[in-house]
Amino acid sequence: MDPPFTAYKVKGRVVIHRHDKVTAALDKRVWAGHTEEFATRIEGMAAVVLTVEGIYDQTPRLEAAGKRIA
Repeated sequence: MDPPFTAYKVKGRVVIHRHDKVTAALDKRVWAGHTEEFATRIEGMAAVVLTVEGIYDQTPRLEAAGKRIA
């Protein structure tokens, strides 16, 4: 019998970008079509870039739990 859900674990490295060319490029895309009110919401925000190094099946079943799938 299969569980009523599927679960995964994603492992990798994260780089947080603030006030650099990555956040500058995102700012241009995010601003498109938004008002000045939006500016107060994004001030001080950062971009988080996740490099995935592995994906594991965490569904609780004997044949798959913990198995690397990507």
